[in-house]
Amino acid sequence: MSSLFNTINQRTQIAGSNRFEVLLFRLGDHYLYGMNVFKVNKIIPRGRLQGRKNEQSGLLGLLNTQDYGTLPVFDLRHKIGKGALPASSIHNVVITEYNRQVLGFLVGAIEGIRNVEWQKVKHAPSHIGKDHFLTAVYVEENSIVQILDLEKFMEEQLHLKAQAEHAALGAKLDDDRLILVADDSKTALKFLVNSIKSMGLQVQACHNGQEAADWLAEHAQTQPPALVITDIEMPQMDGYTLTRTIREMPNMRQVPVILHTSLSGAFNQDMAKKVGANGLVAKFCAGDLTRLLLDHLGEVPCQEEAQALAATASP
Repeated sequence: MSSLFNTINQRTQIAGSNRFEVLLFRLGDHYLYGMNVFKVNKIIPRGRLQGRKNEQSGLLGLLNTQDYGTLPVFDLRHKIGKGALPASSIHNVVITEYNRQVLGFLVGAIEGIRNVEWQKVKHAPSHIGKDHFLTAVYVEENSIVQILDLEKFMEEQLHLKAQAEHAALGAKLDDDRLILVADDSKTALKFLVNSIKSMGLQVQACHNGQEAADWLAEHAQTQPPALVITDIEMPQMDGYTLTRTIREMPNMRQVPVILHTSLSGAFNQDMAKKVGANGLVAKFCAGDLTRLLLDHLGEVPCQEEAQALAATASP
């Protein structure tokens, strides 16, 4: 199984080409599921788990690993509301890095990795409801692949953390400047919209890069945003391509663009600079997001706010 990811660093080179690679797997049923390879560090067979289970959260226990230490393992089938992964199914643990945290997800059989054009990926249908686990779908050899929203699985923990950071910061700008945001995750988009509105700014929300590009094509001349915040991995058009598109618009070349992502690493920092982005911030880090907004919108926090920002930045 490790050979599947022995070229993972090389695979990241497709970034910026408006393509992505998806890990396909089963969850003990006939459906195909997927998650972005960028979020995957390693796949290992399920080992012995320690500690108590938490049936409500889907936590199966703690797994000791050589490379990542002790990490929590969640039953992914349980997390999407389909009950526990059957004992008769193949059991693999997908080790993911998400928002600076390393987690394990129990899945069934691994079906491989596919290189997919973002234009072929569709945003999850709106009729499935806000509590659904899907972020996008695409067709793979006459089968529908359901791409899962990892942000949704961690919504409760992330929401509580973000609330605490906002309460500590309390930064306000209170003007009518418009911030354009783009993210295919409903959870991440909600976080961005609420964070920006709490600072007294206006928000235009888009569900992918293409939607944001279309909005700019229609409104940039008459209603240019003061700043753009975009996810990197999105259906239709990724954040790198959106940033390059923005830099080709004459009246948008000086508008700050911030990449808001759960994907960490020096490679993404380099790509952000290459496409002309002004910064990169980890998802659901309210303190970092607030600092970037204050920096790029030309506002300096008062002494009390500066102290709160410094406290938030401390480990």
